[in-house]
Amino acid sequence: MRALLCVLLLSVAGWSQARCLGNYGGFAMGEGFSPGTDNHEVSTFFWGNCVTPGFSVELAFVDFALLKDRADPGNVDKLDGNEIALVKRLELTPTLDLLGRVGPFAWDAEIVEGGVDRGGKEGASWMYGTGLDYRLTRHVALRLSLTRYLNLRDHNVNLLAAGFLLTP
Repeated sequence: MRALLCVLLLSVAGWSQARCLGNYGGFAMGEGFSPGTDNHEVSTFFWGNCVTPGFSVELAFVDFALLKDRADPGNVDKLDGNEIALVKRLELTPTLDLLGRVGPFAWDAEIVEGGVDRGGKEGASWMYGTGLDYRLTRHVALRLSLTRYLNLRDHNVNLLAAGFLLTP
């Protein structure tokens, strides 16, 4: 609910100061962290399309690599998934945008408990986050984002990532 309110507030505050990028795509890498698990590398590929000035829809593939349980190092989940996010973009300066993101996340986990392969598990949850896009040129921007994924195999995972996006 807080995530939805944040996106709505960004929407109202920035309605007249919105930027439309058209189509864009990018890649980001970062660190995932959550209570009870070791930190782990996360990579994501994303593609977005401007729906109206200031609003985009992004599709992404997110690979969480391995979630290792600190209490029992033999418990490992290989987790990845797909997200669809509504993105609100607020232009702060001609080169810097503030982002608000919210949407569903469909995930798939391969589970190892006590060193024994236990098969897979699938699920759906929600994600929300914020970030900054800094435009280097008309076609290239750097992105820094913080995203929270709720209830992924009994963990809320926070992702701090840096990457780039390209526009035609």
